[in-house]
Amino acid sequence: MIPQNGFRTQEALPQGALPQEESESDFDHGQRSAPAARGKWARAGVPHKGWRVLDIDDLEEPSQVCGMCEFAMVRYIHTVVHPEYPDELEVGCICASHMVEGYNAREAEEPLRRTASRRTRWLKRKWRTSERGNSFVNTRDGFHVVVWQNGDRSWGGRVEDRSRGGEIVSRRKYQTESQAKLASLRAIEVLKRGRAAGESSHG
Repeated sequence: MIPQNGFRTQEALPQGALPQEESESDFDHGQRSAPAARGKWARAGVPHKGWRVLDIDDLEEPSQVCGMCEFAMVRYIHTVVHPEYPDELEVGCICASHMVEGYNAREAEEPLRRTASRRTRWLKRKWRTSERGNSFVNTRDGFHVVVWQNGDRSWGGRVEDRSRGGEIVSRRKYQTESQAKLASLRAIEVLKRGRAAGESSHG
C-alpha cells in the first residue's frame, strides 16, 4: 500500500545499521528516485514541498546524515528553509530535489564538484623543491607559487603574478603543507580576478 503522501513505506533499519551514502545509482537515467518514507518524510507537520535553497556546501567527504530522510550519508549539503517550518534543514541532493520545486540539486552541485576536482589535481601535481628546501611551482599562466614551513612548524606561502605584477603572501598560519598549497590556489583566483578587472578597465 502506498500512503497518501505518495512515498512507499519501507521497513525500518535493523538495529545498529548505518546510514547509506548517496551515490550516482540513486539517479536512474537522470530521473531522481523518490525518497523513502523515513525520517521527516514520514513525520506529521513537516512540509514535503515549497522549500527554498539558502546555500550549498561541500563537506569534502560523506560525513553528515541528511536532515530530511535521516538516512543517507551525504557530502554535499543543501541548506533549505520553509515558511511553515521553524528550522533550516541541511539535506542531500535527492531530498533537496524533491523538496524544492524545479530544483536540480545534482546540477547545482557541479561547481563544487569542479572545485573539488581542481583542488585534488593541484595537490597531486609535481611540485619542485627550491634551494632553500621549499616546495614551489610555476604555472603556465604566469604564477609563481611557493610554500614553506615556519619555525613554529606551521606553514605559509606566497603567490606572485609574474606576468602582470602583484603578489599575495599568506598572513594566516596553516597546520599542514597541503592546507598552505590549497590557500595558494585560492590566492591565484584572487589575482586572476584582479587581472580581469584590469583588462575590463582598459577595454
